[in-house]
Amino acid sequence: MSAPGQAPVDPQLSAVGEARAQKLAAMLADAGITSMFTTEFRRTKDTAAPLAAKLKLTPEVVAASKAADLIAAIAWIAEQPWCSGKVGMMGISWGGFNALQVAMHRPPALKAIITV
Repeated sequence: MSAPGQAPVDPQLSAVGEARAQKLAAMLADAGITSMFTTEFRRTKDTAAPLAAKLKLTPEVVAASKAADLIAAIAWIAEQPWCSGKVGMMGISWGGFNALQVAMHRPPALKAIITV
């Protein structure tokens, strides 16, 4: 937690978190993922990095505080010709909580979330 007036703490992944990110990349490598979005937080980016590297994708960063933007992004992704129309979200810590916040709005294309 940050002191008042200081920038928020943005810690890196722990060794356990890095191992979890590698395991997640192995589990999702053949899931047909064609696009990735992360929040601006280092741990969210670092969690997505192994899968993004494996899939040769560059995740787009969307601010964690922008649920409306995420809902719009989900709808946009679902409409793309390379998408099946089914979108998933994944997040660690705040990113996971953010996925739950978006899911509460029930975007029609959001079919799965993974929170860690």
